[in-house]
Amino acid sequence: MPISSDVNIGDVILASDHNELREDVLDPSTGHTHEGGTDEGRQLDFIKSMLNSKLYIQSIDFECADMVITSPGTTSFRPCSIQIQTNNVSGTFACIYGNMSANTTPSWSVDRLFFTTVYVSEVGVSQDVIFGFYDDNTSGAPPANATITTKHIAFLVDDSTMYASNANGTSQTRTDITSGITVNQYNNYLIEVDSGTSIKFYVNGTLVATHTTYMPSGSQYDITVHWAIETQSAAYRTLHIIPNAAFVDLSKPA
Repeated sequence: MPISSDVNIGDVILASDHNELREDVLDPSTGHTHEGGTDEGRQLDFIKSMLNSKLYIQSIDFECADMVITSPGTTSFRPCSIQIQTNNVSGTFACIYGNMSANTTPSWSVDRLFFTTVYVSEVGVSQDVIFGFYDDNTSGAPPANATITTKHIAFLVDDSTMYASNANGTSQTRTDITSGITVNQYNNYLIEVDSGTSIKFYVNGTLVATHTTYMPSGSQYDITVHWAIETQSAAYRTLHIIPNAAFVDLSKPA
């Protein structure tokens, strides 16, 4: 198998590119042996480590299309992070999300994992933030004041207050998890969904909330994996995402 072309700054990596990489790594009939010899590719432990850097979206119940950037603000791809930034006009937002292109309609009623490493640049300012699973592939804007009954399972920020939140389309459950978390620094956020039983929210490996009410259920086409920030004043607001940790495994292992 020939050595692939180098990836340069500004190149777009498509879902198809990632799937070809996975085939090369995981299928010995099409890829390198990965035994460390000349032209055999890196050793498998290195490949596992690379895959665990989590630069992809994976699903068993629907096909995920490429990431979509939609915002009146700006998105910058930096060496170590993706930066999404609003304009300095109240009500403008910036968003990046995984747009689900379904062969079969995806369902909320399955086990799911979400992991991401992000930080919100400022606290004590007027802003709204979301990252997690969200029923929204049209406007992209985060919910105002961390209050919404639209189906979602996510971390929300209202100004400086962070919440673990979910809703079933009628009612919302949310928990203030701000205590002990420095929102304006990089943190690791994990959501673990045990369908029909509970939703657990972790920050830096610590369980901060467990929800058992108003869990979303049923099939729905427009479930998205969402990162968004909106300013509620005439000032720029910024959300930083480490791309090699922006991972969604939509098929939680048994």
